[in-house]
Amino acid sequence: MAKRALLIGINKYQIAGADLRGCVNDVEDLSSALVECYGFKKSDITVLTDGAATKKAMQSGIKALLRDSKKGDVAVVHYSGHGSNVPDDNGDESDGRDEILCPTDLNWDDPLRDDWLRTTFDSLKPGVNLTVIMDCCHSGTNTREFLPRDAPVRQRYLPSPWGFVMLKPDEVCRARSRAKSGAHRDRRASPRTSSMRIFRKCSSPGAATPRPRPTRSSTAATTAR
Repeated sequence: MAKRALLIGINKYQIAGADLRGCVNDVEDLSSALVECYGFKKSDITVLTDGAATKKAMQSGIKALLRDSKKGDVAVVHYSGHGSNVPDDNGDESDGRDEILCPTDLNWDDPLRDDWLRTTFDSLKPGVNLTVIMDCCHSGTNTREFLPRDAPVRQRYLPSPWGFVMLKPDEVCRARSRAKSGAHRDRRASPRTSSMRIFRKCSSPGAATPRPRPTRSSTAATTAR
């Protein structure tokens, strides 16, 4: 069983003002981790950084990795850099946009589209274990088909049997104000039996996860990220 990797990290771009920081470090750190922790040989890890990470080099590297990988092999593709989107050119995107990776020589008229990635990854031989890591913007669908807007949605949120409620921003402020004033009440008063539940803005609807945080004035004051 062979283990191969293609690691791409771009800090320096030919577009003025587009430079990043940390992407090359990502590649160096991952390369060390693959060798030290996962049994990869350094000679089987191809690294493309900054000026070497052109569109042509990235495409050639990905195709070579897939071509050389056989049944039972392990392959890794890692990209750290800019990501963006452009108008869909073949009508397969319900939002009308193709996601793209941004090589150092990015050409907006000839980008590296998610369509090319999907077609190329589809050539993977049976039995190859391929891991693709995309550390960039607009990376959510760059290796798979974009779901239509009317596709069935399965919420990640699991309703709590404790009946937590989602508060609006103004309600959160009022709740915090009440909690703060309650802390200054007479300490001799009997303990409150009510509970306060505050939820901050979630990254997606219904994705809050409760985390208990007890306070003196509440039996179940809870905050969710």
